[in-house]
Amino acid sequence: MGANKELLEKEKNNIWDDIREVFPAIQKALFLRKEYKWSWIRNSRCKYISVRIDMRDGACILMDRNGNRILVKDLLFQHGVSNEHR
Repeated sequence: MGANKELLEKEKNNIWDDIREVFPAIQKALFLRKEYKWSWIRNSRCKYISVRIDMRDGACILMDRNGNRILVKDLLFQHGVSNEHR
């Protein structure tokens, strides 16, 4: 999945995500998992994720299992599957 332009821009300018966008994506991944439409086997970077939240304003950073920043679309990605639910 390599770094993409959007992620590089956010990192360069220290732009954090909004928790109101990240939590629904996490909930969606969990729902898709229960429906057998999302599996960590098809996205091993996201077997474990971390969310760093700034409680002052609700800004957050989503990170993969290695502590690398990811985007919501990276969390919902599934290798070898059409990713229409992203």
